[in-house]
Amino acid sequence: MLGTVHRDVIEKLLSRVTAKSTPADDIHCLVALTKVAATRTNPQSAATALALVNLDIKIRLQGLKQDSNWHDRITELYSELSRIDPVVPEVIAEQQGFGQPGHVLFLQHIPEDKTQTAIDGFANFVKTDVDYEWSNDVVFVIGRSGQAIHKQLIRDQVNNLAVQDAVLMVMARSPQPEDRMIYLDGLNSTQLRAVEASVEAIAKLPRSNDPDEQHRLLSAARRLHNDEPEYKLRESVLRLLENNNVQGFQFVYGNDGHNEQTEALTRVESYLKQRYPDFKPSLDGNAADQVLNVLHEVEWQKGDSTRGENLFSRLSCTRCHSGRKALGPDLQGVARRFSREDLFAAIVDPNRDISERYQLTTVQTKSGQVFSGLVVNESVGGIMIRDSDHKTYRIDSEDIDVKFRQRRSLMPDGLLKNVGDQDLADLNAYLRKL
Repeated sequence: MLGTVHRDVIEKLLSRVTAKSTPADDIHCLVALTKVAATRTNPQSAATALALVNLDIKIRLQGLKQDSNWHDRITELYSELSRIDPVVPEVIAEQQGFGQPGHVLFLQHIPEDKTQTAIDGFANFVKTDVDYEWSNDVVFVIGRSGQAIHKQLIRDQVNNLAVQDAVLMVMARSPQPEDRMIYLDGLNSTQLRAVEASVEAIAKLPRSNDPDEQHRLLSAARRLHNDEPEYKLRESVLRLLENNNVQGFQFVYGNDGHNEQTEALTRVESYLKQRYPDFKPSLDGNAADQVLNVLHEVEWQKGDSTRGENLFSRLSCTRCHSGRKALGPDLQGVARRFSREDLFAAIVDPNRDISERYQLTTVQTKSGQVFSGLVVNESVGGIMIRDSDHKTYRIDSEDIDVKFRQRRSLMPDGLLKNVGDQDLADLNAYLRKL
């Protein structure tokens, strides 16, 4: 059958894709369709597009699991189907059910004049499904729209820890004065791109002499000293401080200043104390210690595993500990292997005791690009890295300038910063069921 040009084979293959057929069988039929060179009719193209859309829907409804290569393989399948049948990407966003998080990969071949239709598809699902599982990719897709209603959908997710950094980056493109505090909070993000977006957003807003903002900027500057990208971002933070305070701090810019510069930062601190003598910087303390210090007060017996599962999903834990691209360790039986204190210590401070297997690797290319994530594969020819957005990058050995492993986890800090005692009890109840 391979390489056939008989049109009737197309219809026979598509007829096997039904509401009751399994996703595995559907994939086999779709793969076979990539080998049929005959011209499709418009209904056949639409049926092919619908089959692709329904893969994610069937998998979700049937509670099936996907391995770590799912996204890459379906991307290849979709690309080949689009090559042999260019009508597929033109009509895929019009299919019923389009707009699931897993459908983001279909946007790569959609014509420009169909992009808004695709964005509307995602937005419509978000508006009608209160349990919609937001992802960073969905945020960036809807963020491409210029419509006010879509911008508000993004802003409504600003407290969703699963996509908070992505929301911040989208909002930072057109910063509004009323969102200034959101950008200041973004300075504490563990994702450098989110911190960079926050700094750029603040720079676009009117100059501020608010003492809290100056101290937040100083705290950010003190944290940005690990590598060249952080040094460059620290320079932007110092320029904000100098502009806000109309004051120079003898800070050294450029390559010569890529070191701790403790004295310069101390000068900033001394100046702020003199300018704002009555202001006391917020001492929130370590978020991890705050959670650990209240564990003895939690009424663990009142935990509800169903609510705990919802919290687990809402905090985006499922993205790395289950599903198609699990990056973190398997949590099966985790509550039996670790004490409650050790388990919650690992959650609130993932960098405290991290296995080498899950340490972050950073690669800087000779062209200046920086990639950070977990190593998926490494050979003499290059390295493959998967980042926290579940994007995979392959860097050839000849393009690598610097590669180093950090004693940091891909898992973000502060996951339980804003949860209450009942949430802790619920999460514990869920973890004990695994």
